[in-house]
Amino acid sequence: DSETDSVEILLARTWLPEGGNVAVEDKAINVITPPELTGASVYADIKQKGISSGGIQPGAIVELVTRTTSAPDSTDKAGEQLYWDMEMFRSGEPILSKRYELLLPAGAPEPLVVSRNGLEGAKKEQITIDGKKITQYAWEVSGMEMIQRIPHMPPSRTYAPWLLLSNATNWEKLGHWLADRFYPAVETTGKLKARADSLLSGSATRADSVRKLALYVATEVRNIGLALSLTGYEPTPAGKVLDNMYGHSLDKAVLLVSMLRAAGIEAWPAYGNGDMTDLLEETVPAPAQFDRVMVHVPGFFTDSTFVNPIYGEAGRHGLWPHP
Repeated sequence: DSETDSVEILLARTWLPEGGNVAVEDKAINVITPPELTGASVYADIKQKGISSGGIQPGAIVELVTRTTSAPDSTDKAGEQLYWDMEMFRSGEPILSKRYELLLPAGAPEPLVVSRNGLEGAKKEQITIDGKKITQYAWEVSGMEMIQRIPHMPPSRTYAPWLLLSNATNWEKLGHWLADRFYPAVETTGKLKARADSLLSGSATRADSVRKLALYVATEVRNIGLALSLTGYEPTPAGKVLDNMYGHSLDKAVLLVSMLRAAGIEAWPAYGNGDMTDLLEETVPAPAQFDRVMVHVPGFFTDSTFVNPIYGEAGRHGLWPHP
C-alpha cells in the first residue's frame, strides 16, 4: 500500500556463471499497478515494484536486498501499533541464501514468534541506524531446493520453512482491531436496503433470502484478486462496492454483511484460510494467517453457516469478530 508502506531496493544484481555481476540500473526499477487491478480505480494506492534484471541465464544467481518500512497506524488510539508478518523460506525458485530481518526500536517488547519446518530461532543483536538504537531479529536459511509443484500436493506450509510473528498479545485484542476497521464500512439503509429488497422479492423463507443474497454477491460482483494483507484490513464502504460491482474478499464480505443485515438477517465477518489444512497457530494472533473473509450466518442450513463471497472453497479455521 503506497499510502502506508515504502519499499527500498538496497541492492539488486545478477552474478554471472563465468564470474562478475550485472547491477540493475535505476531505470530498470519501476513502480507499477498490478495487472489484476487494472480497471479497479478504488485500489489505486496498491502498487508493485517491478525489477528488470540483466544477465539472466542458466547458472546465474540473482541477489536482491529490500527494506519495507511501514508508517505508524494513525488510527491506533491505544498507541499499541500492532504489526505481524508471515514469510516463507522456500519457493518455486532455488534459494542459495535468504535472510529476513525485523527491525524494532530498542526497548520494544519482543514479538510472539513461531518458526516451523527446520527454520532456526532468531539471532538478536543491538545495532544503530541513522543514529537510532535498533533491535534486530534475523532468520536465515541456505541451500533451499525449488518446490516442484504437482497437482494436489499439500500446502507449502506443511513442509517448507516458514516464519510467523506478531505483537498482538491475544486474539480478543486482534478481533477488536479488525472489527474497528470492518464495521464502519457496513451500511444497511438507502440503496443497500433497496437492492436487497428487490433481490428478495418472492423469497419463500429466510433461508432462501440468505441463498439469494449470497449468490448475488458471489456471482454478480466481480472478484478482484488482491491479497488480504494488501487491503489494510479496511474495506471499501459497502455502498461504494455496490456502485463499483467489483471487490476483493474483504469488500465483498462487507457488502454481503450489509445486505443480509438490511434484510434483517444476522451476519458477521469471518476471517479464514483456504489451505484446507489445520495449521492455525493459536499462540501467535496474526491476520497473516488468513487469506480471505467469509460471512458467518448463524442458524441457517446448519447451526453455523459460512458463506464465501468469492465463491471458492471455505477454510478450516478462522476468527469472526463481534463489535
